Amino acid sequence: MRMKRVFLLVLLLPLMFHTFMYFPGFSPIQEGWNLLCLLYLVFVYPWGRAKPGKSINSFDWYMIALIVVDPVLSAINAWREFGQPIMYGLLTERRIALIACVLFFARALRRRSITLREVEKALLILAWGTMILFRIMRTVINPSDYTDYIGFAHSIMGEGELSLQVYFAFFGVLYYAFRGFHTGRARDYMLALLLLGGSLSVSGWRQQVLTLLLTFFFFVCRWTNWRRLLVLLPQMLLGLALLVWLLFAMTPETMTEQFGRLQDAFTVVLSGERVEDASATARIGETLFALEGIAKHPIIGNGNLSNQWQGGGQLQQGEHFYWVDVGTIGVLYFLGIFGVILYASQYWFVLGAVKKLPPGVHTPLMDATKGFVFYSMIYSVTTAFCVADAVITLFFIALLRGIANEVCFLESARSAAGSIQSGVLVPTPLRS
Repeated sequence: MRMKRVFLLVLLLPLMFHTFMYFPGFSPIQEGWNLLCLLYLVFVYPWGRAKPGKSINSFDWYMIALIVVDPVLSAINAWREFGQPIMYGLLTERRIALIACVLFFARALRRRSITLREVEKALLILAWGTMILFRIMRTVINPSDYTDYIGFAHSIMGEGELSLQVYFAFFGVLYYAFRGFHTGRARDYMLALLLLGGSLSVSGWRQQVLTLLLTFFFFVCRWTNWRRLLVLLPQMLLGLALLVWLLFAMTPETMTEQFGRLQDAFTVVLSGERVEDASATARIGETLFALEGIAKHPIIGNGNLSNQWQGGGQLQQGEHFYWVDVGTIGVLYFLGIFGVILYASQYWFVLGAVKKLPPGVHTPLMDATKGFVFYSMIYSVTTAFCVADAVITLFFIALLRGIANEVCFLESARSAAGSIQSGVLVPTPLRS
């Protein structure tokens, strides 16, 4: 394994995931990276594909279609509906250019320029590194001093909170939890709980934990029998209780307030009544506004407004509105039924990769990648994650396809050092 390539991945993956995009002073770096991705797509990628025997596969074509269709359709829709100039509409969706990173990553895996072990090590370094960094930041930084930095900090019930991206840590949670399930080692479960507890934010923990638990339970049900499941279920509940206890021990007043907000959320969903929680009540107004837009343009949507044009959505749409806040309903408002089908189609490539994997074959990297892809699919229903952060979901889909291709390679070369034995894939570096 070449540590230089691991180090390079540790540097580049946060730029691909736009992990630090909203940090004070980091915006020019991220915007420069976006521009480099666009230049790669226009001037470098086509030349590599133009060589004999280097045709573009269907997954690459799909990503190229996303990069082109999303900004163009959004810009046209916003111009038609609100009169926003086309250029503003295109620039609003400039982050879509990051998908070019996935094109580069998928190509590097195919050419074995990087190995699965190097990717695995980089992801684990980032899981622990970002968790520790963000925990320190939540301890020493007063978020109320940074609420003017949109995307970095926000205010909840009059109190500030940092907005930090924790997807590397969540990958690590699934990595250790699944490894613990297969090995039976309590140490792996403790590492998963440590990563989870250290990365959770005050406001987003409910939905994140629920989705992670659902993901873990889904795969465990597929991998085990009911007898072992009955033994495992109390352990899962005990682990969840321990996590909640730790959160209460660290921030008792905040956690009490959060459970009150959870009750308000159920009240909003079940009765539609307005409650004390401003964020839950705001979802009602955002949903009603989105439904009006969907009724007007159900097929191709209404587009996205730039914050740089006449106040953006907050002024043009009468009140604070951001389509991501209302999940799938927001995607329907943004790009219509066409957009929902367009972005949901990425999971079709997941099915193709999973079909290549022999039953009973497991590695921590393979299981965690499948788990994160499933997590993203469920999480997207209420957060539009696979649309707003498509580069992240597409990265893990590309990684899963790379793992599937490598398993097929190892299946055809059983005499190699990484052959499949006793239903367990022994990881070996790819040939560089």
